[in-house]
Amino acid sequence: MKNLNMFDWVAFALLVVGGINWGIISIFSTDIVSYIFGEATMLTRLVYGIVGLSALYSVVVLSTKATMEDSYNPKISTI
Repeated sequence: MKNLNMFDWVAFALLVVGGINWGIISIFSTDIVSYIFGEATMLTRLVYGIVGLSALYSVVVLSTKATMEDSYNPKISTI
């Protein structure tokens, strides 16, 4: 977690907000984003698009970081 840059944290925050919104939709049938920005407005679609892009960004970043950690293989000395 300490190797995350600003974009990683913003993407993480957007994923949390998007996840909470979908949880509220499933439990209460209320879409908070549409409530704030209007039903099917361009701004609502923009918010959903940005959340979707942050999810794609997070997949790429996490897979890259996981690959880098897998390639780091320190030798363990045995006594």
